[in-house]
Amino acid sequence: MTKRIIYTANDILQLVEYHKSDDRVLYENWLDPDTQRGYNLVFKETFEEFSKNEIKQRFFAMIQLIETNEIIGAIGISPPETTPDLAIWIFKSFRRKGFGTPAFALATKYAIEELKISELHAGAYPDNIGSRKLLERSGFVPYPAGNIPEKHYITGEDIIQMDYLYNPITIRLAIPTDAPDMAEIHMCSWEVVYKDIIPAEYIEKKNATRPELYKRVITNENTN
Repeated sequence: MTKRIIYTANDILQLVEYHKSDDRVLYENWLDPDTQRGYNLVFKETFEEFSKNEIKQRFFAMIQLIETNEIIGAIGISPPETTPDLAIWIFKSFRRKGFGTPAFALATKYAIEELKISELHAGAYPDNIGSRKLLERSGFVPYPAGNIPEKHYITGEDIIQMDYLYNPITIRLAIPTDAPDMAEIHMCSWEVVYKDIIPAEYIEKKNATRPELYKRVITNENTN
């Protein structure tokens, strides 16, 4: 077995170097009707035509099970001249076994931390609930500005490819400029929770002091 470069790994999966010998399993993946449905295309190439294609993506890797060395799928990031878009293919016999989400999360982490891609996108169609859930579990959120109108690959009907943008939750120390936003959250909660319990005039008076209060707390000033 030819040794492959390992790009990154977690406890069960690793992203490894693509070899030309992978073309056969990649080709069979594109013949699968579920793959064509998921990517809204009809695949008609012969294997000879497919194997002549040059991979032009900015990053392409195979997904390998660490325990068995089986290749179970592939991931790719769109060509350099395009908006960075991450796609995943889990081969048919390995689907619905819990590999998609950890593989996608691993590829996302590699793209952000190693490839230094600051804005990473991914796409899914409205009826592809599985892909949409995978994206959301991986830290992607809908990005309507990037939606792409298309024609359905069979019916010709107008459809939309939904765009998603990686938007991880970051926890950091608050800084003084955060004070207005923090105060607004606090004020809104008081207005809802204490409505009809505490006089509105009192809530309004207390809320007026909150931005400065949070600013003092953040900068470690004495609030007594």
